[in-house]
Amino acid sequence: MSMIHNGIAGMNVASTALVVTSTNIANASVAGYSRQQTMFSTSGTGGVYVSDIQRVTDQFYVSQVQSASTSLGYATTLASQNNLLEVTLSNESMSLSPALNDFFNSLDSAQADPMDIAYRQEVLFGAENVASRFNGLVTDMNKQLDEVNKQVDVMVGEANTLMNRVAELNKEIQMAEAAGGASSALLDERDRSVQQLSELLGVQSMIQSDNTVNLFLPSGEPLVTGGTATELVVEKGNSPWDSSIALKTGGHTKTINDVGGAVQGQLDFRDDVLAPAFDELMLIGEVLADEFNAVLTQGYDLNGEPGEPLFEFTANGELKVLIDDPSKLAFSSDPEEPGNNDVLMQLSDLRHEKWEELGDLSFNDAYNGMVIEVAGKASDAMNRYDAASLIYNEANNNLASVAGVNMDEEAANLIVFQQAYAANAKVIASANDMMNMLLAI
Repeated sequence: MSMIHNGIAGMNVASTALVVTSTNIANASVAGYSRQQTMFSTSGTGGVYVSDIQRVTDQFYVSQVQSASTSLGYATTLASQNNLLEVTLSNESMSLSPALNDFFNSLDSAQADPMDIAYRQEVLFGAENVASRFNGLVTDMNKQLDEVNKQVDVMVGEANTLMNRVAELNKEIQMAEAAGGASSALLDERDRSVQQLSELLGVQSMIQSDNTVNLFLPSGEPLVTGGTATELVVEKGNSPWDSSIALKTGGHTKTINDVGGAVQGQLDFRDDVLAPAFDELMLIGEVLADEFNAVLTQGYDLNGEPGEPLFEFTANGELKVLIDDPSKLAFSSDPEEPGNNDVLMQLSDLRHEKWEELGDLSFNDAYNGMVIEVAGKASDAMNRYDAASLIYNEANNNLASVAGVNMDEEAANLIVFQQAYAANAKVIASANDMMNMLLAI
């Protein structure tokens, strides 16, 4: 009877091992799946039983993947937004620099005959082109600002959803393990949820004795504690540039200065790249309007009338051209000499004038310097992304080497457990033969 008992036990554990192996093979391509391993123990009667079906993982590597996900989420967002801004500012069809050059060239050309309406019309065309390019850049940068703020709202919403899901999974894992049930699938899902959350925020995790996980921000504020999740909110300021992230607990909110991940990437781009570039563009527009108007209002137009302002820089950052009649351009310094080009020459000289408000740079140099600075930040962001990608891939490979399914190994296990099943069946058959022989005596 002992042989039969051992044979049956051997067949049972081999059958269980085959099921576990087939589960591993079926889930080999599932992202975040941790392979399972059948653990055997010897029974008191000399047989064998399945003592455990272990989920194979390494918490150190899991934490590495989560940390690498945070860095990659931040770097990806920063690189993407920087690249978009660089293209906007440097694109030949959108850049302010060519429009400024054409405008000043039209002023230089008009000096050949300041009274010629065609030359004057070219100057107005140039001014309109400068205003159009300037306003186009302002519009595009405001659109990018709006998109950044929308992405922050969406990401914070996704983070809250994931935090709630992790809290729910903590409850389910706790219940499953208390009842002695399988929790591997729940643990896999929780790890995936935490990794997804780590892409959005800087997340630190701490596994508890009951296999639940507590999550914290880098600054120590709790995100998930057991089966309870807190809530992140976006606090809106007085302008689109002023929103921030806060943690809501009870009836109170606490502003978080650095939440990490893709959310922080959006905020850092807005505050450290987009805002300085936008402010510089506003200064260029304001100084351009003020200085041109200051010169023109000292002159006289073709009719001997006092000069009028050419530009208006509005409170909302729009550059407008106020003159539509070329005869009203005040190029002369003498109302009796409409062909006098003294004022026109002063306007042309503004091309090379260096302005204290622009850091002692000309209009073109100030704009080009802004583009170069953004390009440098974009390059740094791309280098950061490349480095983060390498670290992320290495961390995933390290985890996969432990928790991932090796198809060659699983194929070998299939053969081993099939042979074990067959061998144990033969043990039972042999025991039956022996029993029959004894009965026949």
